[in-house]
Amino acid sequence: MGEKITQRPRSRSGLDRPARIAHRGDIWSGPENTLSAFTGAVRKGCEGIETDIRKTGDGKIVTAHDAGFLRVMCGAPVIEERCVNEMSLEEVCHVMLPFAGHLLEHFPEGGFENELYAYFPWELDDRETIRARAMQCLSAAEYLPGEERISRLFQWFHINYRDMYQVLGKQDGRLDHYMPLEDYLNWINTQPEGFFTEIECKEEGLIEETDRLIRRTGTAHRCILFSGIEACNREIQDFYKRNPKPEGLRLGANLRFLSESTLPILDEWELYEVGLNAGAFGKDEVELLHQRGIRVFSNLGDTPSWWDMLERIGADGFKTNCLGAYNEWRKENKNREIKNEC
Repeated sequence: MGEKITQRPRSRSGLDRPARIAHRGDIWSGPENTLSAFTGAVRKGCEGIETDIRKTGDGKIVTAHDAGFLRVMCGAPVIEERCVNEMSLEEVCHVMLPFAGHLLEHFPEGGFENELYAYFPWELDDRETIRARAMQCLSAAEYLPGEERISRLFQWFHINYRDMYQVLGKQDGRLDHYMPLEDYLNWINTQPEGFFTEIECKEEGLIEETDRLIRRTGTAHRCILFSGIEACNREIQDFYKRNPKPEGLRLGANLRFLSESTLPILDEWELYEVGLNAGAFGKDEVELLHQRGIRVFSNLGDTPSWWDMLERIGADGFKTNCLGAYNEWRKENKNREIKNEC
């Protein structure tokens, strides 16, 4: 079921172009990288889902982006202070994450040029106050490593809006948790033929167990393995140079930019797709990669102007935090086109 999705042109890769790839699922439907977010994304008509994986303390693989839990537990009575790699898989999957989607349901007319804006709790305060205070906090933490900087921001949200978070959380009452990768893969296999998942390695040391689980669940044809970390990408590529790749498994790399340092990778690695940052590429880059048989996925860029550009330059897919907003934008766009033709 779900909302009606207009049929779109198909690329030579067989995917709808541009394929809608729900970034960590649909975060307006449930906590990121949980079954609620994944099923919410399917209801909204996506062609694929991007999820992240990490290794637990007992060597298992779980769907989690951050090393810790602060960002996904804002407003919880008690924040889990341990990191994923300090806990067993069972312990990680017993950490209950509150729903905060009702705090995020704001999409400004021009969209979100900054990816982080999509995670701000816009309904907790005047929206301009939320934006200004958040940017002030990020600026103060400018010289911290990326994940620590973001954790500092959400710690600020948690401290300053704790009471409001908790009131709204109790009103909602729903909770969810991260998933073992094996459970996620089995769920992916229940989706219609052609549905796919990008699996992003967030640290080294994951590929051997991930390969085993993909083989065990028979989901190779559904999966694109990749990372935004060069060492992880090299580990994936080296592993499959030494070992046979399951039939149908595809490999990618989030390069972010095409430059003198990344162009040689196109010849060195086996790549089905590369991720490029929104606004950092155009038709020339898409054509260059297509000539090499490589698909192009955009890293977010949740603005109507970029969505329009993606269709015009022939990008194969895009990751989005705002799947519902994109669907509404496209529906309105299609209606305008029909009126103009009449």
